[in-house]
Amino acid sequence: MKISFTKEQLMAIRAPLEPSLVLAGAGTGKTSVMAERAIWLIENENILPSEILGLTFTNKASLELKARIKNKLTKNEDFLEPKVSTYHSFALDILRDYGLSIGIDSDLQLISETSRISLAYQTLVNTNLEIKYLESSPRRIAQQIVSLDNQMSEHNLNKSTIIEYSNKLFTEIQQTKPRVDLLDLEKTLKQRIELASLVEEFRVQKLESGLIDFSDQMRFVYELVKNNTNIRDALRSNFKAVLLDEYQDTSVIQRMILVEIFGDAHPVTAVGDPLQAIYGWRGASVSNIDNFTKHFPLKNGNASKIYNLTSNFRSGLKILEHANSISKSLRDMHKAINVLVADKEDFGEVKIGLFETGAEEAKEIVKQVKELIFEKKVKFKDIVILSRNTKELLPIYDQLIKNEIPAAFSGKQDLADVPEVSEVLSYLRILEDPTHNPSLVRILSGPRFEVSPKDLALLAEQAKTLVTDFTVREKNRNFEDSLKESLTGIDVAELAVLSDALKQPGNLNYSNWAKEVFKKLHEELEFLRKFITEPLSDYLYRIMTKTGLLNEVLCSNNFMTQSRYDSLVQLQKIAQVFQESTTHAVVRQFIEFLDDADDLNTGIEFENINNENSVSLMTIHSAKGLEFPYVFITSLTKNIFPSNKGSTWITNPSLIPFEIRQDSEVLVQNFKTTSKEFKIYEDECRNLQELEERRLMYVALTRAEHQLVVTGHWWGPTQKNVQGPSIFLEELNQVLQNGHGQILNWHTEVSDENPNLNNKLSFTWPIPLDERKRLARRELANLVLNPEIVDETKLSNQEKQILSEFDNEIEILVQSLQDENLKLRKVAIPEYLNVTKSIKLIRNSKDFAENLIRPMPRKPIDQSRRGTQFHYWVEKFFAKPALFDALDIEGSADQSYIDDQTLENMKQAFTNSSWAKLEPLALEWPFEISIEGRSLRGRIDAVFKDGEDILLIDWKTGQIDKSDNLQLGWYRHAWWKSHGTDPEKLKAGFVYVPSMV
Repeated sequence: MKISFTKEQLMAIRAPLEPSLVLAGAGTGKTSVMAERAIWLIENENILPSEILGLTFTNKASLELKARIKNKLTKNEDFLEPKVSTYHSFALDILRDYGLSIGIDSDLQLISETSRISLAYQTLVNTNLEIKYLESSPRRIAQQIVSLDNQMSEHNLNKSTIIEYSNKLFTEIQQTKPRVDLLDLEKTLKQRIELASLVEEFRVQKLESGLIDFSDQMRFVYELVKNNTNIRDALRSNFKAVLLDEYQDTSVIQRMILVEIFGDAHPVTAVGDPLQAIYGWRGASVSNIDNFTKHFPLKNGNASKIYNLTSNFRSGLKILEHANSISKSLRDMHKAINVLVADKEDFGEVKIGLFETGAEEAKEIVKQVKELIFEKKVKFKDIVILSRNTKELLPIYDQLIKNEIPAAFSGKQDLADVPEVSEVLSYLRILEDPTHNPSLVRILSGPRFEVSPKDLALLAEQAKTLVTDFTVREKNRNFEDSLKESLTGIDVAELAVLSDALKQPGNLNYSNWAKEVFKKLHEELEFLRKFITEPLSDYLYRIMTKTGLLNEVLCSNNFMTQSRYDSLVQLQKIAQVFQESTTHAVVRQFIEFLDDADDLNTGIEFENINNENSVSLMTIHSAKGLEFPYVFITSLTKNIFPSNKGSTWITNPSLIPFEIRQDSEVLVQNFKTTSKEFKIYEDECRNLQELEERRLMYVALTRAEHQLVVTGHWWGPTQKNVQGPSIFLEELNQVLQNGHGQILNWHTEVSDENPNLNNKLSFTWPIPLDERKRLARRELANLVLNPEIVDETKLSNQEKQILSEFDNEIEILVQSLQDENLKLRKVAIPEYLNVTKSIKLIRNSKDFAENLIRPMPRKPIDQSRRGTQFHYWVEKFFAKPALFDALDIEGSADQSYIDDQTLENMKQAFTNSSWAKLEPLALEWPFEISIEGRSLRGRIDAVFKDGEDILLIDWKTGQIDKSDNLQLGWYRHAWWKSHGTDPEKLKAGFVYVPSMV
């Protein structure tokens, strides 16, 4: 399909071969422009497709951009694919190629966020440093170590810089009188000094364990490109033009790397929108896009040119009026940005509502959804409900399910917010701490037991009557809990413990069903507590099976089954990594680990499976880059959206002070220690946080194509203080008053007390059964629990046949469970694979899957180091444009390096072989090919021409029997895909060193 581009778009597409910035507003077709820009460069600037580098943030985005470019290439050009990858993958490639020059082994294993936190915990436990000021739990401090490590890497700072600045500021504070307002800052400075020292130890621990993370990648790559012009020259030679996607979301260190490599007027086209810069909390800096024209100037030193895309092809006029209104203060800050202009005839529709309670808000949203589906015949997949966080979506999800409307969480979600996981964690909490009443209430009121509010109230009354002897409970309290309770005026002895009442419910007027439940659940919990010292993953599995949750999920047989199952598998994987990296992993530590992750906004994320046959619910961050005909934005309520949970470097020791950040010029300046100026500074910091929230609101509004519904409420489920509409909802209401929408409801008569406190919400997991199905299942369960012994001689032949089939199926199931050792083993194949992993997947899929479930760190061994060193030596032998001289390799003068006799034997054997007399076409040739929707990456050691044939060679420095011909097959396919060589003339083989056969 031929796309008709606007004048604005054509100017950006046909821009000269020089640095340029494309400010692409929401819905202005940036991906189409980037793809067309690549084609224009190929057709008009004599640039090969393989000489174009495209960088994006996600694998999905990179695959989409690459596909769009390939679809526009001619048949001959298609053999030379553009290099499109994520920013992190590009950095990792550089590190793998050249890391040895700074002592970084290419065999280092990339670790997950969970593993990082566990390793930081080990660092803290084993440190010899004196820790005087860090007061949080060890798990929380481990989170802070990881967070500060990220920050220091993002701004290329070391421990000395942090400590020097902190001491300087501390001295200034000591000279300030009065300094009451600065006491928190004093404490934070001392904590940051201790954290910085722990970060240094943490980094050493990672390298000694053969591990690396994303933040390490970036700081090592910056060190490489900063100090080695040969690397920069090689990359600039390989890529004649560069396309940078979502540039507003790049971090400071990413920008510094890109400037080092592709500065000096290299043709870089950056595309982005500062109004959609919503990832500052994870290291992104909007200053990058604001200062692009300075960072990437023209050859004459002048600022590079900016191209504005303002024609919005997505949203109706009324929707854009609200979006432009919300973003006005942002445009005042980012002067180069223009307002969005609708490029479609559809005016769009906007509705706004303010309700007394969140429950009423949820009901109205569901009512609107039902009208769309049943009256306007809108498809489920065309509707999305967005919120600042997942928590606000849960009651809406509950209402949708109760109204038999298929609904599913889409995109990333905090794992602890997934209903099935939340249920398992409720059991885990009550098993570890019998006094944790909220967990027990959740279990009793959930769809498994459905105990009525009346029965729960009676149980609470019974619990109060049992509070007579506090001695036993008092003995179990630790000093920290006692101190906390004394400060808050709460005595644990005054709390009624529902678990006690569960054991001794008394003779109150409970329903018969409640009596059965209390007895059953008490026995179940007592049984499970006997196994609480089991390995965590095994214990979680026991909880899932004993409670019937796993069977419920597997038997649900609907569109949510896979996503539910995957969430439970993910929880087990987290538990496995935790127990493997913690010396004494117990339930309490695991719960603290999850709680700390939630408190620090570093919750463990879970990727939901998108389903087109359901209404989508997702956070606004997850919706970035998506569009829907019908969009609902919920909970525009004070303290919820915009959120008030952000922290600053003044109170958070894991954040870097503005003054020493690399992007300090766009942050709050002129920090002063006097009381008045300090308060002004704090207010300005809060204003910065609100601006990021405003960008998030702008992103949410611009997801809508045809209809936008925005709502808020006065009272949440548990608040004791009234909240009311947020500033965003009030601003949108003001726009609507000018005739740009419809008011659903605007509640103004607010009650003095929260009407929700006596009507607490419960959330559904899994989808509740109707009464008929529930009774049928209970009847079947009773038959299983109290079976009648039947004389088989009295059975008919047909009944005997059925029993025989049942017996066979049971044997198969039992054997299957035994084979799998009662483990959850189903895993998803990663989108990106290297050649080694692809071979493992094909040759032994079970081992491949188990390694994904239980990844084991691999420490670099001498053999792999020797292999790496031999490959570098071969490159130098053939005198290809060396990226560093032999003597420049860090470690080349080390005794262990030059005295390795085996390595010397390999060099000698190669020098005397016929291979040494050939001229290579390529060395260490990288490739990336797409196989069945997966991206396969690899590197061919050497390519030679032998007459009409092409020889693809892999040097083997290990054992002969460890090779697999499938590897050679991938090499042949990759070379053919890239160069179009006749497959009959493509030869591939292993050459074993030092035998050279």
